Amino acid sequence: MKDLIIYGYAKTAKELSALLKEKKRNFTIVSYSKKDVDDAILDGYKAILSDLSSDSELKEIGIGEGVTTTLFCMDRDYNKNLFVTLSARNMDKDLSIISLVSTLNEESKMKLAGASHVVNPYDLGSHRAYRLIRKPKVFDVLDSMIFQNLDTKIDEVKVPKNSPVVDVEFQKLTIEKDYNLLLIGVESSSANKKFYYNTHRVYRKIREGDIFVVAGEESEIERFKKELI
Repeated sequence: MKDLIIYGYAKTAKELSALLKEKKRNFTIVSYSKKDVDDAILDGYKAILSDLSSDSELKEIGIGEGVTTTLFCMDRDYNKNLFVTLSARNMDKDLSIISLVSTLNEESKMKLAGASHVVNPYDLGSHRAYRLIRKPKVFDVLDSMIFQNLDTKIDEVKVPKNSPVVDVEFQKLTIEKDYNLLLIGVESSSANKKFYYNTHRVYRKIREGDIFVVAGEESEIERFKKELI
């Protein structure tokens, strides 16, 4: 067994598995739940039953042996994710560990435990986040963030009053070219909070209070924020 390991098989893990399958990556599901293991096998994935509670179990999946390159801790139980993150980090200082969190407090603790990156599907609203990661260009950004350890993030940028982009048609924006960013879309400042994906078919004009959702290197995002004023 080698390369990518997904610990847990709850909703986020299933979404991730589907994306990795589309990218033709080899991975294995590991879970302490027999039902989750059975479900993963029925879905066509490699899966083994283990709670990864001991060093020997971690070694069996390649952690500490230089075999596993990335561990995704995606179980529905935060405490189990935290324990596995901490244990795996103690065994391999160079392992890339991506762990699931749902609050800022959990994020802080998970990073202290040794997570390389944290995934919070509620940052942009859970339903919107799942829609976003299913878009091919967005996955390419996440792919670079997870597998190449680049300084890449997804962030929200609110359009301030008198910004030069106000009244510019969405499809005429040059953000991706000017800032080397991926413009995922924009959330309307109107009461309905409609989200528009980055598509050439959107002719709506940008308004004060709209929120851009962008992805890229943090330095480029910060430059964009400063020049948006």
